[in-house]
Amino acid sequence: MAYWASLMFFLGSILFVEGSICSLFFELHTYHSEWTTSVPYAIGSVMFSVGAFLEVLLSIRSFPDEYFRDNISPSQQGLLDEEDGWDDDVQSTSSTVPRHDKQEKPWSWAASMQVDSSVLTRHWLELIGSTMIFVGAVIYNVLCFSMVYNSAPGTNMSPKLHFFLIRVPNVTGGVLFVSGSWFYWASAHHTWNPFIWYPKSTAWKVSLANYLGSWGFFLGAAVRYAFFPLPGVLVPNWLEIFIGFTIGALMFLAGSYTCIYEIANNGPD
Repeated sequence: MAYWASLMFFLGSILFVEGSICSLFFELHTYHSEWTTSVPYAIGSVMFSVGAFLEVLLSIRSFPDEYFRDNISPSQQGLLDEEDGWDDDVQSTSSTVPRHDKQEKPWSWAASMQVDSSVLTRHWLELIGSTMIFVGAVIYNVLCFSMVYNSAPGTNMSPKLHFFLIRVPNVTGGVLFVSGSWFYWASAHHTWNPFIWYPKSTAWKVSLANYLGSWGFFLGAAVRYAFFPLPGVLVPNWLEIFIGFTIGALMFLAGSYTCIYEIANNGPD
């Protein structure tokens, strides 16, 4: 299932890159945006939604039955820590990477539970993060299909409708993507601090790429200013689109490719 989730994000990212690049150019955006930008965005958003839904299912499936028992033996705990390979991958990259145990209680709000709080919380953070990204992807569907409608010949969406069907979903989806990717980051690394450096870790590479891609999508939606205009060649907000959506989609492309490569080398899900 992890392979198919990564593949959906990979293919969706390719379509987002293509659509965002085409939307940079004035003539393509003005006269041909339906097929060069809006349709690729719409198909890409559906692929992101499918991939995000599979990630939610993977997050739910990652909760083993042992988490709901009153006591866990040390041998069972060791199996739980290494069950998905991600935590082991992060911890093996450097001796300075912290290992959290029951004495440390790094997640105080979960410390009262009868199981290891760091392991339990990691899975809850992953589930919350994947759910946020799934909801954000569904909201992006509203945005992208509204763009298809708005770019069709003979349509003229009112400013009020444009605000609620395009502007609001664009910003809201970006906020949910940033929030969800940050929860993923905390789940993978046991810290909310985004400024950590584990360049040999697959988990670090993937979570960083997704985090940066999410910020790109958010900034592409939130920033509204014409930087370095090139009239007649590029659209007025070309830099915002390029930094936000093109580079953001490239980050998601890199993260999903890394996942696919890792799965191909370590066996199917």
